[in-house]
Amino acid sequence: MRPARPGDLEPLAELERLGFPLDQYSRKQLRYLLSHANASTYVMEGEGVIQAYAMVLWRRGSRVAHLYSIVTHPDFQGRGLGTTLLLQVEGEAVQHGCTRLRLEVRADNAIAIGLYQRRGYKLVKELPGFYTDDAPGLRLLKQLPRSAVRRR
Repeated sequence: MRPARPGDLEPLAELERLGFPLDQYSRKQLRYLLSHANASTYVMEGEGVIQAYAMVLWRRGSRVAHLYSIVTHPDFQGRGLGTTLLLQVEGEAVQHGCTRLRLEVRADNAIAIGLYQRRGYKLVKELPGFYTDDAPGLRLLKQLPRSAVRRR
């Protein structure tokens, strides 16, 4: 695992395309999020390719981090990459002084929902018509342990 770099733009865009065929971030959005946004992005790299990535956004003055995107290439699913990335962003959120981590997920994505539930995420809101194809989403939230360290 390592922090993403601007040169990772194309592989990240491809992961978005594969993981989110209808609601993917554009290259322009990804470029901004990688270089200018108040965000942290991590990639899992192996076998010469980026196999998965996660992006978390920070809002100044907020104790709630937002998991913006997490996706694993279909060829590498089932290897724990998503869990590893989720643990990384949860840990960084604690280091940023956040007390909660929020995310949205498609209501029909049982695999992702199962991962989040196993990690302690709870349903806080149903989001009818949240996605481009009018599919419903779910907003999940996890209470994070408090940390004495605050880096913001």
